Amino acid sequence: MFKSKFFLVITTIMCGCGLQDEAPRFNRTLSDLKRLNGHWYLYQKIIHEIKSRDSIYPIDSTTYQGKRITIDVEKMLFSSELYPYNSLVSKYRMIISKDSLKVKAGAFRSGKPLYKNAFTFMLSEDAKHLRIHNIDEKDIEIYHKR
Repeated sequence: MFKSKFFLVITTIMCGCGLQDEAPRFNRTLSDLKRLNGHWYLYQKIIHEIKSRDSIYPIDSTTYQGKRITIDVEKMLFSSELYPYNSLVSKYRMIISKDSLKVKAGAFRSGKPLYKNAFTFMLSEDAKHLRIHNIDEKDIEIYHKR
């Protein structure tokens, strides 16, 4: 009896102290917007399937075709590019509020700005991964900072 309890306690301690899963942990609240600054490279794409499990596609951004978004919080600019093909990258004005990011299209209708895209985002605890959900689409993209 003593040996089985001892073995159970040791096993529990080893599992608790062992390596946790390497998946980043995301937080919806963001206290410092400057953590969003920089170039973010597509790391993983999650596409929700109807009546089945989600399809997760790992993306190697070091290959020839990649996707990168750039966020400049100080100037409130957002750009997205597929590299190396996009030679001219357009920068759009953006608005950040709480956990949403809206990219302005540059046009107005009835005196109100039109938006090109709208996203909800989460930043990982270590600020190295960014999870973006495009409101118009069902997929989720996870980016990492190099």
